[in-house]
Amino acid sequence: MPLVTGTLTDFGLKPLADQQPQLVFTPQEASTKNGRLLATAPVLVTPQPSGYFEVDLVATAGLVPETWYELTILWLTPGGGFDHPRWRITVPAAGGQIGTLLSAPAGSGAVFIGSSPPPMPSQYTWWIDPTTLPLPTLHEWTN
Repeated sequence: MPLVTGTLTDFGLKPLADQQPQLVFTPQEASTKNGRLLATAPVLVTPQPSGYFEVDLVATAGLVPETWYELTILWLTPGGGFDHPRWRITVPAAGGQIGTLLSAPAGSGAVFIGSSPPPMPSQYTWWIDPTTLPLPTLHEWTN
């Protein structure tokens, strides 16, 4: 299987070893490849104390239906810490470094459809009121 490698640190470039980090690679859809049915069970990896990690993952090329991995980074803090950046990670047959396998989302904005403002407005840039048909009203949300 392809080997995916990288190093996990904080923004000060210090490893998180004292916080017992784990990386969780979750396939976004069940899939098939070479006669195998692949479930969406997450693949967990614990980085070395230096932050370096490597993990064997199924290559995403040739999966039917096509799918990708999403990464969640877990670490221990008093309230529990995690990052879930919603990156698409596609893994070629040769594997590679994590930074070269990422496909970040196009933008952080989103559209909410509802007759009232979104419940968590900081997540949305626009909301559409469908009750104003035939031409729905498009509202820009500003905080």
